[in-house]
Amino acid sequence: MFCKCTKLKTLPDINTWFLYKESSIKNTSMLFNGCKNFGKNFDDINLSSEWAALISKSEDMSYMFNRCKNLKAIHKLKNLKKLSVKSMCGMFNMCEKLESITMDIDAPSLEDMSIMFQGCENLEKIDSSSCEAKALENVGGMFANCKKIVSIKNILYYTEKISDITAIFKNCKALTSPDFMKSWKWENVAKAKEAFSGCDSLKTTPKWFSNI
Repeated sequence: MFCKCTKLKTLPDINTWFLYKESSIKNTSMLFNGCKNFGKNFDDINLSSEWAALISKSEDMSYMFNRCKNLKAIHKLKNLKKLSVKSMCGMFNMCEKLESITMDIDAPSLEDMSIMFQGCENLEKIDSSSCEAKALENVGGMFANCKKIVSIKNILYYTEKISDITAIFKNCKALTSPDFMKSWKWENVAKAKEAFSGCDSLKTTPKWFSNI
């Protein structure tokens, strides 16, 4: 829809649009892909209730903000309730200036968060008070090459069905402690190659990792 709109800097006002009122949009994949100036000149994108309604029925949010190279922070993704989404693969892939994100989501059908933050080399923390994603299966490469990340709060709360954690923390060079992973359950993990490869500051891997 706005793919490679290089001059787009913020979310358009859709109050006068008819779409969001009775939204049936099933695919918002690559919606802002390549909008390299999106977020420029301000540090916060506010997802309005109108925009939340517009995308609430979307089943595919993959690469939605892919390569939005000037996006620095998102702290108001709190209207994402009762989502139909199944894939957030690469949603913020290669957002190189993204430093922090706060998101509360309710997505009972969400299965894929692979490479969601891959290449966000300035991302330091992700906060979430609520991430309802009980169907989640694939988080491979989710934080790969997030070289500064030190804190992940509740974004992976439900881990029981996850089967793929390949390269999930690959090259997370600032990651020093696995403490935030203590409660994670990985009984169904079948793929875990390079999960902690290149984590130079991590002194020990979680106990559950040795059983995979």
